[in-house]
Amino acid sequence: MARKLSRRGERALEAACALASRAWDAEGEEQVALARQALAMSPLCVEAHVLLAKHAGKGTPEALAHWRRAVGAGAAAIGPAGFREIASGRSLPPYVGEYIRALIGLAEALREKGDAVEALETMLRAFDADPSDEYAIGFVLLGWLIEDGQDVEAAVLLTRLIRADEEETGPEWTWGMALLDFRASGDSEELRAILSDAVEANGLIGPALTGAAPIADEATVGLERTDAMDAFLVVDSLGAAWRKTPGAIEWLAERLSEMERAGGPLTPDAPD
Repeated sequence: MARKLSRRGERALEAACALASRAWDAEGEEQVALARQALAMSPLCVEAHVLLAKHAGKGTPEALAHWRRAVGAGAAAIGPAGFREIASGRSLPPYVGEYIRALIGLAEALREKGDAVEALETMLRAFDADPSDEYAIGFVLLGWLIEDGQDVEAAVLLTRLIRADEEETGPEWTWGMALLDFRASGDSEELRAILSDAVEANGLIGPALTGAAPIADEATVGLERTDAMDAFLVVDSLGAAWRKTPGAIEWLAERLSEMERAGGPLTPDAPD
């Protein structure tokens, strides 16, 4: 791992990051040129690599290479002392956010390429880099583990997520619990009780998973933890795992229909 940056290196990185921030407001070749200028100022500018990865396009070898460089740049910018801060849990050093963003981008690129094992390992690094914000990354990991048939590991992760989020525990975790329970034992009275609690807490998620109702997209759900935001997150992160589990969507649709007949519409506040 690289040593701590010198004062000169820190100033160069700060200037490069400022230029990369300007590049986000540019388009096309101008954006690419600004990103390359930023890297000429400091090769540790994560955002410049991210811009070039996005410009290269999903699934391209060039994009994957830029995501790898972005992760390496972030690690070097943080430095050994910074990683010790992360491990201690006392504070987060500069550039951690950029590093996590690069790890997520690399993990998603690897997953798309079909490298499921390295993708999972990379997303776990992002998850561990900021223990104070496990929510969104944890959901992605949970979905990937279930998709890959690693149910025991998924159950361990889910327990950790629930404990970390115990003050705000909502129905979003319950959908992971319900799917794992269905995969282990199929239909049961206990599982139906879990589902009933989840639907009562947020009626948007079930119909969105089955495709019976539309779900707001990422651009419209906002940043606050609302029912719409939680529904988007569950469908985006766990939807594939639900669909890949034989009989799960059919079971869910049947249970939701029974509940609707018994108690009225499940989605009175569904988005237009």
